[in-house]
Amino acid sequence: MQQKLQQVEECQSNEVAYRQSFLREYRDRCLPILAEVICRMPPPLTSMRTIESLPAYSIESDPKHHSIISYEMSAESTDELTRLRGENARLQEKLREKEQDSQRVLELEHALASSEKISHTSFEVNDIALFMPTGRRARRGDQKLPIYLAFHSNTPHRYLSHDSLPFSTDHSQSPPDYVLGRIVMMEECVSQSAKSNEYMVPNGVRYWTLTVEVLK
Repeated sequence: MQQKLQQVEECQSNEVAYRQSFLREYRDRCLPILAEVICRMPPPLTSMRTIESLPAYSIESDPKHHSIISYEMSAESTDELTRLRGENARLQEKLREKEQDSQRVLELEHALASSEKISHTSFEVNDIALFMPTGRRARRGDQKLPIYLAFHSNTPHRYLSHDSLPFSTDHSQSPPDYVLGRIVMMEECVSQSAKSNEYMVPNGVRYWTLTVEVLK
């Protein structure tokens, strides 16, 4: 029994010795080859020298790039670009109109705040009156003049005299959005017909034309 155990131990020792000898032999053969392979491997792309040595590439100079762009800019995309440009122009125009409206409101508020008390229940000489456009125009000769009505409370038919309009009548400039003025003269009239007066007042209605010193 003891003899068999000795034989087993001897076999194990021989196997270990053989394995160690095999590893030493192939290690000596493989290490030089592995070292040569490692030396021949390209450096990683993170290396600055590698990046600097790469050839420069310009998209603009690549004819393939231009052909791709030309292909992508189809008729459909061109139409869409044109539509978006038109929509952008319309939105900018609306924005400018809103800004102009806001500016007019600010100017009116400033005029009201900086002026004396504005009359609206009665109108006398030296009173301050605010006139707003009615949207109608009266014909005087070959001219069409805008009609302005005084802002009022139960005192209608007070019209701004056309002689007080603070702009040229040659249509070189647009009529103002409002007129603020001090009354210097009042003239009472009775309409004979809507066509017989410059303010289109109905027949038989009393109305007043107010000549003012324009303040705003």
